[in-house]
Amino acid sequence: MIALLQDLADADESYDDFTVEGFVSPYYGRWQHQYATIRIARNVGIGMAFDLDGLHMSGSWWTADAGQLQRYRTAIADDRSGTELADILQVLQERDRQITGTIMKRMPRGYPTDHPRANLLRYRTLVSQLPLGCEDWLHTPEVVEHVLAAAAELRPFTSWFATHVAA
Repeated sequence: MIALLQDLADADESYDDFTVEGFVSPYYGRWQHQYATIRIARNVGIGMAFDLDGLHMSGSWWTADAGQLQRYRTAIADDRSGTELADILQVLQERDRQITGTIMKRMPRGYPTDHPRANLLRYRTLVSQLPLGCEDWLHTPEVVEHVLAAAAELRPFTSWFATHVAA
């Protein structure tokens, strides 16, 4: 994982701020899961995980404080920036990328329940998952190109959060 992250940082310096977080699952053998995060902005990152199913990547916005959550909701409520994120998520879903996150049961206060992006206003965290699998290239230097391509696919998602939410 560390060698891959260093190779990514050499290929694109915007990926040089990373952390290997170790093993993510207490339920499986520790050797089966390793996770790392490339920080894009505060609470915005690209996650990479190795497990027995191969390599998985994700674009994430997580553990937002009250200020970030308010900036997120303001950006979603805005017709221009809110539509932009909705379009980004639509493209990812059309490519069979799973969109997950922490969702509130009710609409946040101050927003009408019939808001055109009500589904997005209820999110407190948002993640776009991109499984890369366990192909032959995973154990070759070619993995860097595949990871860079996946990161490029996630870039509009993470850039939106870096621009409108992270501050």
